[in-house]
Amino acid sequence: MIISHSKQVCFWKIPRTGSTSIEVVLRLAGGLDYAQDLIMEGHFFPNQHHNIPPSVPPALSGQPGHTRTHLTPTQAIALNCITQAQYNAYDHYCMVRDPVDRLVSAHALGFASVTWNTEEILRDRVQGTDPGTGRPFMEYALFRPQVDWLTEGNITALPFSDYENSARAIFTAFGMAQPVDVPTITRRHPLWEQEGRRLVDATPGDRQRIEAVYTGDAALNY
Repeated sequence: MIISHSKQVCFWKIPRTGSTSIEVVLRLAGGLDYAQDLIMEGHFFPNQHHNIPPSVPPALSGQPGHTRTHLTPTQAIALNCITQAQYNAYDHYCMVRDPVDRLVSAHALGFASVTWNTEEILRDRVQGTDPGTGRPFMEYALFRPQVDWLTEGNITALPFSDYENSARAIFTAFGMAQPVDVPTITRRHPLWEQEGRRLVDATPGDRQRIEAVYTGDAALNY
């Protein structure tokens, strides 16, 4: 999450929706007075900790998809990163993406060595339990439904499918000058992502299987 208290605006980072690119531009050019985030070593802003309240447990970082960068508004309020009154008063934005594309992108990021099989991925990687932690995979931000970021209400969800215009709307909300080009930064492997999407498109019923798990996301204007 990125907060500017002076501008009373927040950007909520949903994994695999272009949020890192937005974050980098806001950090470099947005002139933010406050940013609630943790940037891991080697990830654009090495070793920088940005005003992380002590109420945020360290355990929220270091787990797959469980980082302080991707707190939902409900989590952030509960952890005193932002008060309910501030949340109610501020403007809020996030980016949302086709749930099928987002799942393929998540797989290409963290599980690319596993051959794409929609049924197995949904069973073992999304609806299953992480053997290392005992946590349901769906608790991890990487696989959490996007609608979980929208449950507090008062948040504008912009479509990833119109990425440049959505990004520019966020930059405008933060009061920053528009860049000539909107960057796209990603850590996933593009060839693995292309292959995963090809296999989904080639398999009858795969989209319906994914959308059945991500029912709320399938109804978003992504």
